[in-house]
Amino acid sequence: MEACFRWVLQLNTVGRWWDSKVEIDIVALDNTGEDIIFAECKYRSQPMDMDVFYGLLEKKEHVMWNNGRRREKFMLFSIGSFTNQLLELAVEPRHSNFAPQAKN
Repeated sequence: MEACFRWVLQLNTVGRWWDSKVEIDIVALDNTGEDIIFAECKYRSQPMDMDVFYGLLEKKEHVMWNNGRRREKFMLFSIGSFTNQLLELAVEPRHSNFAPQAKN
């Protein structure tokens, strides 16, 4: 199963985000102050499963930036590919803001 995602964003701040309880591998902000990307990177040989995505949904609640006004997007990077369940989740219309990326 392949999916093609296209987002047009001008990012001006990219980095890791953490507080005393939570760490997110990548958080990126656009220059309009409206879009934010949350991303997790896994360097494991086994396919990434849905728990990583759902965990990221929980973690992003800790980021206090334009809450209620921001447009959230999610990316997952994996060396070990993704489970079929995670790929199916990514192509659901309600998850059009989610794009998994695997190393080729």
